[in-house]
Order: sequence, then C-alpha cells, then structure tokens
Amino acid sequence: GELKPWLRPCDRWVCTPCCNWRVETEITPEIVKAIEWARRKNQTLKFYTFTWKAEDEAAGTTQDAAVRRRKDVAHFVQQLRRENGRDSFEYLRVTENHKSGKIHLHMLVSAPYLPQAELSEQWVKNTRGAHRVNVTSVGMKCPNCWPGKKATQAEKNKHMIVPFPGKG
Repeated sequence: GELKPWLRPCDRWVCTPCCNWRVETEITPEIVKAIEWARRKNQTLKFYTFTWKAEDEAAGTTQDAAVRRRKDVAHFVQQLRRENGRDSFEYLRVTENHKSGKIHLHMLVSAPYLPQAELSEQWVKNTRGAHRVNVTSVGMKCPNCWPGKKATQAEKNKHMIVPFPGKG
C-alpha cells in the first residue's frame, strides 16, 4: 500500500520529467561503471568532444546525418584500435545540439594516453576535414576551492580533482 506508481508519459528526451528519469536510471549508472572500469584498467577516464564542419552532412539533424556520424565514429575508433591494440579504446557516446542547431559528439573514453594532436589528425582524416578533437580528464569539483559558475574554464580546470589511475 506504500508504493505509488509513477508513469512516464512519453519516454522522450525532450520531456523534462522523462529526461531526468532517463539520466538518473540510464546514463548515470553507465558513467559510474565507466569510472570504475577505467580505474581497474589503471587509466584515467577522458572526456572527448568531436565536432564537424557546419556544412558537413554529419553536423545535421536528419536520419542520414545520424548514419554518417555513426560511420565517422566507427572508422575513427577502428583506426585507433588497429594502431593501439584491439581493447585499447572503449567509450560511451552522446550526441548534443549546438546553439546553432548543428550536432556535436561527446565521449567518455577509457584508453591509454593518446596525444590530442594525433587524435585531431585522425579525426580530420575520417571526417572530411572536420574540426579538432577536444580532450579533457574526467574529474570532480574541489569542495574547498571551486571558483564558481562565472569563472573561466582555465580557472575551473585548476580546481578540478582528477582521480589517479588505479587504486590509491
């Protein structure tokens, strides 16, 4: 008699209650698993951001653009795995809209260190001259010295706690 059913009316990402529920039940557990898995592999979890040129088909919001994005990412990952070992690049990806309406891609990646310039070069080759890849380490806000929302990204990065790979 204490249970109250909660119905998700549409299960769509654009619906705020459904989106919040899906983030809590689908995405957050996957991120926690990714952090734990990277630690077991003695690696730091990384956050990659991939973009395409605005005029590129893959930057659009159509079904054909989604297929093109999947192929671009598949070719990129396949090339990295060939060069660095079969199990060397594991990821969780999410697409997001720019303010302009174009699409970009975020990935949580468990992989050995790869120079950002090398990743960008490979991305440009696989995506018809797209923009570079942005790479950052996944970390937590320092509870003692976090500068706040209005600080620059460089200032925030100085106050980020990045977990050391492995145990410790």
